[in-house]
Amino acid sequence: MTAGSYAVAVTSGGVTAGTFTETNLAGTASQVVVSSGGGQSTTVGTTFPTLLSGIVEDAHGNPVLVAGVSVTFTAPGAGATGTFANGTDTTTVVTIASGVATANRMPARLPRRCSGSAAPV
Repeated sequence: MTAGSYAVAVTSGGVTAGTFTETNLAGTASQVVVSSGGGQSTTVGTTFPTLLSGIVEDAHGNPVLVAGVSVTFTAPGAGATGTFANGTDTTTVVTIASGVATANRMPARLPRRCSGSAAPV
């Protein structure tokens, strides 16, 4: 079912027709789909050129047009990854009225490495 407004006509023989105006609203949030920022490449230590954005949708693919829905973006904890502006692999933002959530800038990062020393036994 698609969200939006539409008209329903009512007729009977030769009498004047009437029209009902109805609106289907989006249901509750059930998924987040990528809207921009996927498929990018950048040099380690530099920021990806396009922000990562997702749209919160209901089960029928309609955007949930509500501001304030929390959306969490999570980069891998190891290997090739990135770090959000908060210095971690995860950031949580809220949607704007159009149902879109956009993460802050994310520079690419080298894999984490361990350091230390070993003593002969």
